[in-house]
Amino acid sequence: MRGIGIEVAKNLILAGPKEVQIYDKTKCIINDLGSNFYLSEDDLGKRRDYACLKKLRELNSYVSVNVCQDNYFESIKYFNAIIITEIMKTETLFRINDECRKYKISFIYALSFGISGFIFNDFGNEHIVNYSKFENKKSYFIKSTTNDGTIEIDDEQERNKLSLSNGKYVIFKEVGGIEELNNLNPKKIKNISNNKFSIEETFNWQNYTNGGIVEEFFFPKKIEFKKLKDLFYEPYENNKPKNNFYYIDEGRDELLHCAFIAIHEFFDEYDNLPNINDKKDYENVLGKSKSIYNKGKINKQNWIKKIKQFDEQIIINVARWSRCEISPFCSFLGGMISQEVIKITGKYAPINQWFWVDFFESVENLNNDINRELEGKRYDDQIAIYGRNAQEMLGNLNVFIVGAGALGCELLKILSLMGISKNKDKKTIVTDNDRIEISNLNRQFLFRKQDINKSKSIIAAEEAKKMNDEFNCEALELLVNEDTEKIFNEDFWVKQNFILTAVDNREARKYIDTQCTKYSIPLIDSGTLGTRASCQIIFPFKTSCYNDNKQKIEKSIPLCTLRNFPSKIEHCIEWGLSKFNDYFINEISNFKKYIEEQDKFFTDLERAETDADKIEILKSTIQLKKILKENSYDKIIEYSIEIF
Repeated sequence: MRGIGIEVAKNLILAGPKEVQIYDKTKCIINDLGSNFYLSEDDLGKRRDYACLKKLRELNSYVSVNVCQDNYFESIKYFNAIIITEIMKTETLFRINDECRKYKISFIYALSFGISGFIFNDFGNEHIVNYSKFENKKSYFIKSTTNDGTIEIDDEQERNKLSLSNGKYVIFKEVGGIEELNNLNPKKIKNISNNKFSIEETFNWQNYTNGGIVEEFFFPKKIEFKKLKDLFYEPYENNKPKNNFYYIDEGRDELLHCAFIAIHEFFDEYDNLPNINDKKDYENVLGKSKSIYNKGKINKQNWIKKIKQFDEQIIINVARWSRCEISPFCSFLGGMISQEVIKITGKYAPINQWFWVDFFESVENLNNDINRELEGKRYDDQIAIYGRNAQEMLGNLNVFIVGAGALGCELLKILSLMGISKNKDKKTIVTDNDRIEISNLNRQFLFRKQDINKSKSIIAAEEAKKMNDEFNCEALELLVNEDTEKIFNEDFWVKQNFILTAVDNREARKYIDTQCTKYSIPLIDSGTLGTRASCQIIFPFKTSCYNDNKQKIEKSIPLCTLRNFPSKIEHCIEWGLSKFNDYFINEISNFKKYIEEQDKFFTDLERAETDADKIEILKSTIQLKKILKENSYDKIIEYSIEIF
C-alpha cells in the first residue's frame, strides 16, 4: 500500500470486481505521504493497509474491500489474481508464483524504484486471448447486396468508411431475408474497393430485404506463460518481448534487468533495500550487476548480448532511489498494472511477461553534487531524486488546470502530492463548469455519490487539498473562451507557469493553445478515449502547437457524461446505460449477495455513503425478495410497470 499499491487498488475498485483485498502490515512513515494519497500525518505509525481501508471502501459501494489476514499465503487459492507491489525475498516470490500456478490464478509482480521499475505477468499455461487489439472491433451497417454476393457498406455520415483489409474475418448479424448469412461461421473477406467487399459463399442474394451488420471477428489465441523462477535470471531466451513503449536505446531494458536482479540479491542478503543515495550500498549493487553481466556473457545468453555498453550510471540510479516512490511514476505504472488485471478476462493481449521502464532522462541535466539532503517531510522521496532546489521550484509554481473530469482528478492528485503551489502567494487554479453525475463515479475518483449535482471543480479542489493541506488550490466554474476574457485576461495568463488541459472538445483546446502561444506559456494537453490516450507537450515557438495539428474526423464518438439537459444523442445513450446498470446489474448484485451471503450484505449496507442509499438498497431487495417468494410472472410484470 505504498504508491503503486494504492494506485492499483483504487483503479481496480473503480472497475468493479466482486472483491478486492489489500495487505501491507508495514507501519506508515512520512515518506509514504508523497505517493499514497489516502494516508495523512495522523496515520504515521499505523499499518498501511488498515489506514487506507476506509477511503478505499468509499470508492465503490458495490465492491467488497477488506484487509487480507496475516496468513495470506493460505488465502491465495480464493482469488483470481495476486498482485505484489513490494519487494520480497526471491524464494518467497517463487513460492507464491508456484501456488498461483497450482490453482490457475494470475500472478503480477511489479516494483517502482524511484523513476524506474518493471512489471512481470504470469497468467498460466493456457491463457486465452479472445480479442487482442485495444481498438474496438470494427462494425458496419449494410446498405445493399448484389446478386453476385457483393456487400456494400452504409457510409452516409462519413463516419463508417470500410477500413478492413483482404483476408480479415467477419460475421453477420440481423441481415433481413438471408437467415443463412446470420448463422454463418466467420468468413474471410476479399475484393475490397469503394466501401464494398465479397465473401466466398453462395446464397440466393436476391432474398436480401434490408438492414444487417457486418462485424470484424478475431479467433481466440492461446498463450503459454512461464513462471517467474524460469524467467528471473534469463528474462528471455531467443527473441525479446515486444512492448509498445518508446525506446531510448538498444540494451537499456536488459541493463535495467541486471540492476533489478542485483537489487533482489541485495535484498536477499540484507533483508532491506539499499539506503537512499548511499554510496556504499549502490556500489554494492553495481558490483552485483557487473557479476550478473559478466556471467551472462560467459554463458552467451542472448539477452546479455543486447547490452552494447555497460552504463554504470543506469545501475547506480536504480540502486540509489530503489526505496523511493513518487506520485507521477506510481500513477503511470499503477495504471498499466490495473490494465493487465483487466486483460485476465481475455480482452486484449497481455504484456509478454516482462515490461521495463525508466525516466532517467528527467535527471540527465542535474549535477550529482546538488543538495539531496532529506528534510524528514512528505517530499523526501522526491528530494532524494531531484534535490531541494527542484522541490522549492515546484512549490513556487502557478498552474492552471482546465477540466476536472477523469484526467483533471488525476492531475490534481499528483500536483497535490508533489508539493506544487505550496508556497505563499502561489496557486493551482482548476476550472470546470460541469456538474458531477453518477456516470462520472467509475473513473473520476475524487467524487462520491453524495457529490452528485455539485460542482466538479469545487469538489475536486477540496479533495485534493485533503491529500496535502499545503496545496494551495482554487476552484472556478467557468468555461475558458472569448466570453470569459474579462476574468481570464492578460494579468491572469502572465501569472501562470504551466497550463494543463483535460478537456473533451477541440474548440476549447484550440482557444487555450492560442492564448498560451500569445502569452508564451508552456502547455501540456492530454486526452483519453477508451483505452487510448494522447499527450502533447507544447513550448511556444520551440515545438509545434495544438493548432498546428491536422484535425481528423473522429470515427468513434466518446461516451459523454450524463446531463440534465441532453444536447446530443450520446447523452441519451449514456443515460440509458446508467439506468440499465441500476436495474439489471446493481440491484441484482445486491439481491444475489443478500441471498447467498447475508452477513456480507448487511456489512456492505452499513458502508453505504448515505441513509438514502441504504433505504434504496433495502427497498429494491425487499421488492425482489417478494417476487422470488411468490414465484409469479405477474409480479415481475407489476414490478416492471412500477419502475416505468
